[in-house]
Amino acid sequence: MMVVEFFTPSLPGVLARAGLDFAVFDMEASGLSHGRFQMLAALSTAAGLTPIVRVPEASAATVGRCLDLGAVGVMAPKVQNADEARALASHTHYPPDGDRGSGYRAHPSGYVTATSSEDRRAADASTITVVQLETVEAVDEAEEIVAIPGIDVLNVGANDLAAQLGVEPGHPDVTSAIDRVRQLCVAHGKGYLGRPPRVGAARSMVLLDHDVAALSAHTSAGVRAIRKESNS
Repeated sequence: MMVVEFFTPSLPGVLARAGLDFAVFDMEASGLSHGRFQMLAALSTAAGLTPIVRVPEASAATVGRCLDLGAVGVMAPKVQNADEARALASHTHYPPDGDRGSGYRAHPSGYVTATSSEDRRAADASTITVVQLETVEAVDEAEEIVAIPGIDVLNVGANDLAAQLGVEPGHPDVTSAIDRVRQLCVAHGKGYLGRPPRVGAARSMVLLDHDVAALSAHTSAGVRAIRKESNS
């Protein structure tokens, strides 16, 4: 589930009880603060829900801070090319594979001691790094991006890609880009984050919906059922 609006303390438990494996908390296009995300990440982990955050930008400071606050995964929007994807992979991993800083009382060490070498290795092994491709340039470099060590999952931002192409998200040019990137992920043993494919290989991460759409769909269905019953 993509969470874009309802950043309430009860939400992680609700989503976990509904059977979801993970939630993507959106800091790119919402009012979600670092403090609120830290609470949601802790509640998610306690409920058995994997917390992933879509960062507003993929700088070392922003990515590292969100990971230290409890994110298990980072989704970076608007990654333009392979060089930016390599930088992202570096920011989500500790040295010698990356440049993530070892903070005191950070999430990998349980907030109680300085991050140890064992903490760093465990964090690197469990961190999920998601690259969001939203431009023609990024899609064109998808084959190079998917092969980068430390990049685990790709996603095509259909709305922004369609806007750049001057078409609607369901246009064949957009769907073919999604299919191509998905096939590259399968070929390289990487994950693809998105809606269930119509045909072809299954992906490792299915994005069901976002919280506003899910509430709206459930409410609309209930209202239609009541009105149909009332008119019959």
